[in-house]
Amino acid sequence: MILIKKIAKFFYANNVAFNVANSKHFINMITTLRPGYNPPDNTQLSGRLLDDVLEEVELHLKHELSEQTSLTLILDGWTNNNNDSIFACSIHTGTKAHLLRATDCGAEKKTAEFCANIGKACIEEIKEKYGQEIFAICADNENKMNAVSAKLKLLYPHMITYGCSAHVINLCVKDIIPNILLEHVVKVQKHFRNKHNAHGWLTEKHGLMPQIPCDTRWNSQQECLRTFVANFHKYNEIRLEHMQEFDQQISNILTNAGIYAEASNLLKQLKILSEALNNLQSDTANLSDAVQIWLHILNHEILEHYHPQLMKRFQQNIQPFHLLAYITDPSKCFGEQLSAEQEELAEQWLLEMHPKFLPYLLKLKIKDSDIFPAIMFNEDILSKFSAKKWWHVIKQRVMKKTDNHNDNTATAVKEFCEFLMKLHSCPPTSASIERIFSSYGLIWSKLRNRLGAKKAENLVKIYKFFKTDAEADDC
Repeated sequence: MILIKKIAKFFYANNVAFNVANSKHFINMITTLRPGYNPPDNTQLSGRLLDDVLEEVELHLKHELSEQTSLTLILDGWTNNNNDSIFACSIHTGTKAHLLRATDCGAEKKTAEFCANIGKACIEEIKEKYGQEIFAICADNENKMNAVSAKLKLLYPHMITYGCSAHVINLCVKDIIPNILLEHVVKVQKHFRNKHNAHGWLTEKHGLMPQIPCDTRWNSQQECLRTFVANFHKYNEIRLEHMQEFDQQISNILTNAGIYAEASNLLKQLKILSEALNNLQSDTANLSDAVQIWLHILNHEILEHYHPQLMKRFQQNIQPFHLLAYITDPSKCFGEQLSAEQEELAEQWLLEMHPKFLPYLLKLKIKDSDIFPAIMFNEDILSKFSAKKWWHVIKQRVMKKTDNHNDNTATAVKEFCEFLMKLHSCPPTSASIERIFSSYGLIWSKLRNRLGAKKAENLVKIYKFFKTDAEADDC
């Protein structure tokens, strides 16, 4: 029984098609390694074994989530190659994400009401199945998803809801790139990617594959410009070598030196946003990281010309609790880069949502040694501790320092620390669910289009589980 499960896990963890199990070469390999043993066939892999491995994964996940101090619910929709519409919910622990549920919408329209009801069901499922409360909800900034978040906020006013920072920064890229420039660049890129002879000539010169921007793929605009600039001289060499056959419209664009100069200059500017997007998509990034990255963008001299557009996007994305996370992050020097007005916004939000915590935030600002030991402000400690760990140590020190654990002050500080530990566990983006959709694309592909929504969901859960840093050898 152990061996058959090991074989099944190999299939699921590596997205191997079930019919491979019926290949005579696979059977020969297994029987050579272990004569007389009958390996599982495709029916067993797609049925009983899949259920057994999923059950083990769920047990491991239940144990893992029971030890978490904070969970964020991430919501988004996706459509596969067969036009099946899926609305998915995942759980983010602060360091990794797990698929919770993927609902096949069928003929139903993915209205805000429909999606909000799925989100509500997921919140209740997490409470019943894992004994945990959701602390925050994150979704992208598309209008329907904003409406979904608003509906869930009405149902769960104690939860914080916010949009994806990476999505907003990707919108900044669209704000900055002139449409006319992008049109010219895309026309050239499509020509060298889609035209048989032009693509062949570029391949002969070992040029880069031309990239085309896609609204739903972050950093694709930068990649389009990068490959255009890198290939530009090769494009012109091809133009000169094949004058008689070359497209005149493309030739006119390539002979315009201003287009190349503008694209090269714009690429340098967009590099700042590209790096920001990459940093924000990390599973270990948090809300204070989003503020830090935004401040870097707003204060960068190379982007000074676009400051009004960037500031508008900053205000669209960054909420007062983002600022509170930044103020309470020791690795960010407790928010010293924020303006007085921004600090007041964070304080006002805390006063409205959790008024009993505000005095301790103010005591943090003056480094009140009665609550915050002076040693915790040592530069080495500040630089080496994450915000969540720093507040965990403060909580432990306060509880040890107080003889009577029922002391009102000690209890309030403990709750304040626990609240901030949860706040610093919130991811700034919904990038993790986008990676889950990428896994869906690999598993529920055109070649495996008969899997069905439920079986695809189960396979994605198992596949993602085995791909996490905490890959379970016991499972």
